[in-house]
Amino acid sequence: MKPRILICLAALLPGTVWLTGCASIGDQIKDEFSPYAEPKEGELAHIRLIGSRQVKVYPNSTCVNPGAPGSGYPNGWQMYGQRKRDLGMPKLPQTPRHYIEIAARAAQPITAAFSFQTSLFPQKTPWSSGGNVINVNLCNIAYSFVPVAGAHYEVVARENRRVCSVDLTQLTPAADGTWHAVHVPGREVGHCGTSPAAAGH
Repeated sequence: MKPRILICLAALLPGTVWLTGCASIGDQIKDEFSPYAEPKEGELAHIRLIGSRQVKVYPNSTCVNPGAPGSGYPNGWQMYGQRKRDLGMPKLPQTPRHYIEIAARAAQPITAAFSFQTSLFPQKTPWSSGGNVINVNLCNIAYSFVPVAGAHYEVVARENRRVCSVDLTQLTPAADGTWHAVHVPGREVGHCGTSPAAAGH
């Protein structure tokens, strides 16, 4: 009985919105919380992920595929707080305090899936003593593109009134030594076999 309860609760935790349900016992939970298998050699590109503490990466995949080899959280799964992972990529004036930088295989598609949540804190009333914090999912979005060897990219996710959006830019050097963000093509994607809209449900 306990394993079944654990699995269903895990599927409801923030950041697990790409789970397909409570059915796939241990393997699905293991895959869902696994770390991103970052490449260390070969032709690489570097990507800065900005906007949500819950971001999962699916290498060599054009969609959200929990079974993709190497998929996972590049800086560990987390429910609260912010983390920073710096690989020394060029910084822009607008680069925020918190971000995650990763290496990725060049010439292979990569998909980044962002989840935005907010926390509700029940208030004490004459009829209630409050209760546990309630985490509410606001929106989810996944974006895919094919990085070029040696290039630097930013994938910036935003949430506004429960609507997610993503900007993809490549960082390019100028003659004066500064760096600029130039928009490059990518596309919003969903869970493998679904549309982007269906993937958010």
